[in-house]
Amino acid sequence: MNHLRDRFNELEDKLRKILSELNSLREENSKLKAENSDLQALIAEQKKDFKDLEESDNLVKIAEKVSNNGDLDPEIKKQIDRYILEIDKCIALLRE
Repeated sequence: MNHLRDRFNELEDKLRKILSELNSLREENSKLKAENSDLQALIAEQKKDFKDLEESDNLVKIAEKVSNNGDLDPEIKKQIDRYILEIDKCIALLRE
């Protein structure tokens, strides 16, 4: 009978340890999910910043080409037309 009680106590101790470890892992998982979410937001923000920088760089290149020769080549004109269309779409969205 004592042997069964000892065995039961061993199992109970192991179960407590496992439950404690489970709780620790759940807390760690929760922290990692929050960190992952923060990092995903940071990545999205950096992608947006990168896209904004690319657009600014394109505008600078266009301005340099225009200032260098005074004439618009067809590719620059197309790019300016695309920007104008995009601006028009933004204005339309703002009016809604």
